[in-house]
Amino acid sequence: MLFSDYFKLNLKQKDMDFLDVPVDTDWEFFIDPFAITKEAKNRNPFAISCHNLIVDYFQTLLDLIRSKKKHDALIRLSGIKEPNETHLGYSTKVSKGRSVGEIKDQHIFDSLANSKAVISGDLKDLEDCDLVIKGISFDNISDITTCIIREFLADFTLSQCKRHGISTSATKRYNIWDTRAGVWKITTLDLPEVSGKNGTTDVLLIPKTWIREKFTITLMIILIFGFWKNCKILMSQRKAPYLTL
Repeated sequence: MLFSDYFKLNLKQKDMDFLDVPVDTDWEFFIDPFAITKEAKNRNPFAISCHNLIVDYFQTLLDLIRSKKKHDALIRLSGIKEPNETHLGYSTKVSKGRSVGEIKDQHIFDSLANSKAVISGDLKDLEDCDLVIKGISFDNISDITTCIIREFLADFTLSQCKRHGISTSATKRYNIWDTRAGVWKITTLDLPEVSGKNGTTDVLLIPKTWIREKFTITLMIILIFGFWKNCKILMSQRKAPYLTL
């Protein structure tokens, strides 16, 4: 059952601003950070806010790495978990998030430590940055993006629920990136709940223009989301078109 069916919206996907996800499992779609960058470059205020938050997160990481504060950097990475509430990704049968950090923290740290961005120490001009991470799959990139901008996505979700008359509640706690303090904080988010055969779960809605179908690319994936010249290079390697909604 889709989210729109569950709440009896009587709308087709083309009539909704968010991706209409199934409530009992995950779909093999992902957030494309380059779509966020593209909309930010087109002066979309919401995309700009999300883009800047992503940049801030990685700037904080790079500052810690340059200062040789590995423990603090790994703590920053530990806040990234597979976001169960998006109902996106490779999980099968039931939507169940796995920890990204348990496997990838050290690998991401090592890749960042050896990047050109650490040498320059500045991510303000993303066009000049050439930071890449090998071995990180697209679903991991999607998960990392979601975790960093989760609070903004929760605001988007709440606005969509108000628009369509969907009730929300703040019962579960989530990691949120606090850009001012430079740390992860735990807070409740006001989200819609769905109940099914697998129990009650929250749903975090994603703008449909940021969604990408699954695809296969080289193992070298750009992680800092915003370098237009590199975006063009990566886009040329994609084997599936953007999702048409």
